[in-house]
Amino acid sequence: MYTSTKCGQGDNSNIEHGKGKERKIRPAKSHHGGDIDTLVITESKLDNTFALAQFTIDGYKLYRKDKDRCGGGILIYVREDIPSKLLEGYKFPDDIEGLFIEVNLKSTKWGLFGSYHPPSQNDTYYFGRLAGLLMFIVTNLINSTY
Repeated sequence: MYTSTKCGQGDNSNIEHGKGKERKIRPAKSHHGGDIDTLVITESKLDNTFALAQFTIDGYKLYRKDKDRCGGGILIYVREDIPSKLLEGYKFPDDIEGLFIEVNLKSTKWGLFGSYHPPSQNDTYYFGRLAGLLMFIVTNLINSTY
């Protein structure tokens, strides 16, 4: 899913298992022909047996949350020239998987969230738990400076 706003351009992809795939991950070009700002990949099904070098993209900073080969996993790429950092200080419930990244685009802070929502998980439960986490992130963690 490609998205574009006045402040940034991004892409989200769901890949099923990176193992055995020889081609290198590359972000798509934006509709305007330039590089996208962010790329979120879910259901990577990666664990620590996959070397970080397999998934680096020139010109992008990688944030990675491994799961295992049975499901889940998140990769988030942010262009290197865009200030970004992993937000910490929050705890996901054991059955919810996600990463929060703070991105500074054109002097505006944005919260970028990547999550894997298993099809077997109840939507009401999943989104209800995320609502609380999002409120915590907005009120407590997106207050830092670059």
